[in-house]
Amino acid sequence: MNTKRLSWPSVEMGRTSGTQDEKNEDTMNTKRLSWRTKADQFFQSTGCGQTHVIKFMGICESCGRSVYSHVCEGTRPCGDVVTGSPDPRGIIPPQHCMNIYHANECDMTGRDVMSCYDCAQDGDRYRALVAWVKHEGTWKVATI
Repeated sequence: MNTKRLSWPSVEMGRTSGTQDEKNEDTMNTKRLSWRTKADQFFQSTGCGQTHVIKFMGICESCGRSVYSHVCEGTRPCGDVVTGSPDPRGIIPPQHCMNIYHANECDMTGRDVMSCYDCAQDGDRYRALVAWVKHEGTWKVATI
C-alpha cells in the first residue's frame, strides 16, 4: 500500500505540482509568489519560456487590494509590458490583476486611476469609482 500523501495542486512560480514530493522539489528550486509584498517577484513563463518579473503597481482605488502586473525580461521579449493590464487567466490571480482607467476615456483630464480586475468587472464598483474620482477632482471635464 502506498502511504505517500497527495496534496492539492499548488501554483509556485508558474508551475503546478500534484504530489508532495514534486511540491517539495519545486519549493527548493523556487520561492512562492506572494500577493502581499511590494518586492519584485520572478517566474518562468510557460507561454514564452522566459523570465517574467511581477511588479507591485499599487492599491486598487475601489477595494484596497494590492495590484500587480508583469513584464517579460527575456532575451527575446514576448510583448508583455508592465504598463499593460495582465491577462487575469495568467499567473496573477484576477483579484490582484491591475486594471487602469484613463480619464480621456470619459472625455475628462487627470491622472490614471487603478483598480483590480474584480472591481473592473463589477459595474456598480466601476460606476462608484468613476463617480468618486470626478467628485474628488481627480478627473476634471476636458476643456476644448
